[in-house]
Amino acid sequence: MELFPVLYSENPFEEALTFRIEGASNKDAKALYQLFVKNLVAFVYYKTNYHYNHLFYEFENQEHLIDQDELYERFFKGMLLTQIEYQIAISPILSFCAHEATCYHALSTEDCNAYMGFIDTHKAVFRRIDALVDTSSKMSRGEEFMEYLHSNHFVYPYLNIVQLGSVLEDFFMNVCKMLSCSYLAYFDERDFFTANLTKEFLQVRLAMKLDLLEDQNQLELVKYSYKWLTYLFNDFGMTNDIKDALMPAATPFLFEAVMEQFAAYFSFNKTLVAASKDFPKYIFSSYEGYLLFDTLAKGLYAKVAISYVYRFLFEKGLIVVKDTPFREWYNAQDYPIHLASTTETLQKSRSTDREQFVTIIANLLDVTL
Repeated sequence: MELFPVLYSENPFEEALTFRIEGASNKDAKALYQLFVKNLVAFVYYKTNYHYNHLFYEFENQEHLIDQDELYERFFKGMLLTQIEYQIAISPILSFCAHEATCYHALSTEDCNAYMGFIDTHKAVFRRIDALVDTSSKMSRGEEFMEYLHSNHFVYPYLNIVQLGSVLEDFFMNVCKMLSCSYLAYFDERDFFTANLTKEFLQVRLAMKLDLLEDQNQLELVKYSYKWLTYLFNDFGMTNDIKDALMPAATPFLFEAVMEQFAAYFSFNKTLVAASKDFPKYIFSSYEGYLLFDTLAKGLYAKVAISYVYRFLFEKGLIVVKDTPFREWYNAQDYPIHLASTTETLQKSRSTDREQFVTIIANLLDVTL
């Protein structure tokens, strides 16, 4: 919104239902959006406990410390939170949509149809915005990343793992905020897909303290940081059913472009993959193939996932033995699971997520498939 609308000076919910939607049938999409946000801000200001959130109130029982103009600005910054039903501050857009549906369900006028039609058309985007704003407002901790590294037996000298984990979570939440702001401005990802993340990547690199680590440790830390961020984005996408982009020409996985930028930014030393050439040559055709498999296998806990990686690399010529000798070698290693029976075929084990994940890790390690 380039210009602020004239916000309400009195509580509009004390007026007739038609008051808040007057003239809606004569408005274009942009003006309807402005009207919607104007009513949303009034809903937050007059009908919710928005002072519960410490970002808005200094002391709970004071008079309003901010006005509706500030709430309007916070909305377009992806920062509008309020307490509605529970003792927690959340993004209020879907709650407001439900409120409006209850108010206007029995009203059938041109203004009502235009206003509720706008809400129904954009409800899927509003759901995404709520999830993104709620996620980007959480406090980062970093303990889970520390547990993840420790479970893989990686301890780095001079590195504060909790701090790095917190910075990675901050990166994840900043990306969520960028995406929410793109939706808030355009109802699609156009700003998000063109965002420059160099500043955010620099913060991650500083927290990694890479200059204090040996080359192989640098590679491992980047690899596990990449996998952790991939997990955060995948977990968010599956939990909130937000994995696909709304724009027709966008990549299938909404956050794929971000992770590709991450891989490109941290491929600062391509000779790292050649740090060691010791690998089982009777199983793999090259060190790069072994490195790719080993990197993936250390984090795979399902037989079907291992099956796909094996079958895919066998098809590409990076693994040179059939199922039985491969499983004998695999089970002699210290990988998370044991392969007691024949691996699934490539057709049965293939999935879009597995294909994309293997490709991304291969690109990160500079392995040609």
